[in-house]
Amino acid sequence: MEQFAEFFGENLVLFAALFVILFFLIRSWLPGSVIALRPTEAVRLANSKDAVYLDVRTDEEYSEGHILDALHIPLGLLSGRINEIDQLKTTPIIIYCRSGARSAQAGSVLKKQGFTELYHIGGGIAAWQQGNLPITKKNKNKSRKLKPVKTSEPVKNAAVAQSNESGVLMYVTRRCPFCLQAQRLLDDKGVEYAQIDLDVEPDKRAEMEQRSGGRDSVPQIFIGAHHVGGCDDLYALDKRGELDPLLGLVPVEKNSVMDAEVKSLVH
Repeated sequence: MEQFAEFFGENLVLFAALFVILFFLIRSWLPGSVIALRPTEAVRLANSKDAVYLDVRTDEEYSEGHILDALHIPLGLLSGRINEIDQLKTTPIIIYCRSGARSAQAGSVLKKQGFTELYHIGGGIAAWQQGNLPITKKNKNKSRKLKPVKTSEPVKNAAVAQSNESGVLMYVTRRCPFCLQAQRLLDDKGVEYAQIDLDVEPDKRAEMEQRSGGRDSVPQIFIGAHHVGGCDDLYALDKRGELDPLLGLVPVEKNSVMDAEVKSLVH
């Protein structure tokens, strides 16, 4: 016991830091608290519950790069600008800052104002970027949107995609960064693709899940009749050199080994 007391006395700073960390961990899981999310959890929440991102960093930090379509109200101005987001009191809000400290404070401010479903990204935008998730420097009024597909077009486009070996069809939502990453890869390759925007046509989600074997995340990507999968699957195909032949950008006959691999994927 004496040895423990001596050890405790010699390491007061370490024990104090441990108690602070435990306090914040326990508080984050209390009912009604602002729940900390990992970046991937935030993406899933935005996709499944149409959550809104709120950036509480400074104007300068925001201009250096932010999450696509994120609202922006610096923490110091939040109390005075609550009226701008009053309509979101029952909407899931994912708050973020540089490292997670300010977002937790912002959550406390919003909670006192009656906002009911609050989250923040643990580790902030730094953790988001470490997870290789995309950011944009465009302001929220000019940020790039995923192109919605008109109600009459998806069935036609889906039929065309299935009848054409290199026809590409993606099921997407507007706030999904993985959808944007997949879109950018195809844009870089100069490939045309059809999109079914589940925000515009939510009834198509059941169709997507049926065609993809039960997957409920976006994007879900099809090349002709072949189900590629999600964004990571698309990039993995590209890394292995198998995507271009599937898209018809490289004649499969040029490489007999690749020919067999691609045919096995398609069939």
